[in-house]
Amino acid sequence: MSGVMKVVESLTLRGFNEDDRRLVERLGVALKEFEDPAGDRAVLVFAASGQEIAQELDRHGVDPTRAIAVCSDPHGLPNGCLWLSSEALRTECAGSVLKAWIVRSAEDPVQGLLAQISHDMRAPLSVISTAASLIAKFGTDHKKTTRYLDLINESSGVLKGLVSDILDYSNIRQGEFSFTAADFHLPQLLASITESFRLLVKNPEQLRVDCQVGPSVPDFVNGDPGRLRQVITNLMNNALKFTESGSVTLQASRRDDLLYFAVEDTGIGIRQEALEKIFLPYQQADRQVHSTFGGTGLGLTICRALVRRMDGDIGVQSEVGKGSLFWFTARLPEVVSRQLSPLPDLHGRKVLVASASTTLVPAWLSQRPGVSGATTREEAEKLLPSGDFDLVIVDLELGQWDFVRQLVEFKGKHAVVVATAVGQRGDVALCNEIGVAGYLTAPFGQEEMETALALVLADSRQNIVTKYSAKEFLAARAS
Repeated sequence: MSGVMKVVESLTLRGFNEDDRRLVERLGVALKEFEDPAGDRAVLVFAASGQEIAQELDRHGVDPTRAIAVCSDPHGLPNGCLWLSSEALRTECAGSVLKAWIVRSAEDPVQGLLAQISHDMRAPLSVISTAASLIAKFGTDHKKTTRYLDLINESSGVLKGLVSDILDYSNIRQGEFSFTAADFHLPQLLASITESFRLLVKNPEQLRVDCQVGPSVPDFVNGDPGRLRQVITNLMNNALKFTESGSVTLQASRRDDLLYFAVEDTGIGIRQEALEKIFLPYQQADRQVHSTFGGTGLGLTICRALVRRMDGDIGVQSEVGKGSLFWFTARLPEVVSRQLSPLPDLHGRKVLVASASTTLVPAWLSQRPGVSGATTREEAEKLLPSGDFDLVIVDLELGQWDFVRQLVEFKGKHAVVVATAVGQRGDVALCNEIGVAGYLTAPFGQEEMETALALVLADSRQNIVTKYSAKEFLAARAS
């Protein structure tokens, strides 16, 4: 027996018995009790139906592409797993089928991903290095340095996307990705996403970005706005990436007790045989797509995991040359009655701004009476005991999270607001854990920031405040 055929991990489910075990072992395959859901070996699953198997795989965090499903009714099996009926398992060729699947599952997809990511990182890192050298050489030429800074910013965004996907998928595999519950204004969130993608279109006369919100979609819902934004943004990114002309449309409607979202484009489309694997990790439609457009192939896998946490489902319809429609559902309970209390006045409030950056905190705030500034961690620590502040706004780059935690734990009446120019996924969850009242990512307008700070000061406010909270509040007040 070959070394790659020694072990098949097994989930002990309903329908799995000693007869089944002996049958598989007679086929030349050893069984081991299921221990490590994050491993990469093949998993043999016995159950009455495909739906039960899908639920167990999802519950244990098992990748369907390494699952061998033995059931009489395959309805509901996730894409990518191998299905064998009980009768097929007793045929002479069953052993060869099992062993071939074990060999396939033994291949290390993570190793391939690391090689791919290493390759993808070289180009943006090379751009950043070259542009930095050219800035040092042509620092007095404003036009050239502006162009080089744009290249650095663009390449940094590519690297940030790669790293974010890797971290998100790692957290999903370990069951550590977090969700928060908050009331938010759904139409405003959809409008802000749409507007941000309109700004990314290089030829707006050729490519239109629209948003269609059905009349039954509620204004306020309860859920995690950051995670919802992450799923929609990923789908919109893909649509924009693969569509040169025509339209990309974000749609929202209500279907019974679920909300339905879709992103429809007029792009290149996806081959039918590729649709079955597109939500699996490390997969893209084909090698040509990766060589042309890049990416880790983890985005849709992450979307599927997030959507399932929102009690929804996700799918795609596509035709080559005519475009694609990616849809998902989510359970976001409507907030029927929401009272918008008057916001506290910022004038007369004592504020400490701890930031070494001259651009992160706007001049209109730093010049107001009652606002004190600190450009180092030491200065902030000296001012805090004597200031009796209402608000402390801290630049995350000044002292990192240990300093933020110190500010929150310091005895005083102040609320802590984190401001940063480089936001990361998971920051809001960490802020909630520490006890931070607000989290603001640059850039932000004066009205948004004033509203966000006022919301932080509102005693009735329980959820962490972001600039999106401020936008939603302003939209709700206008309506």
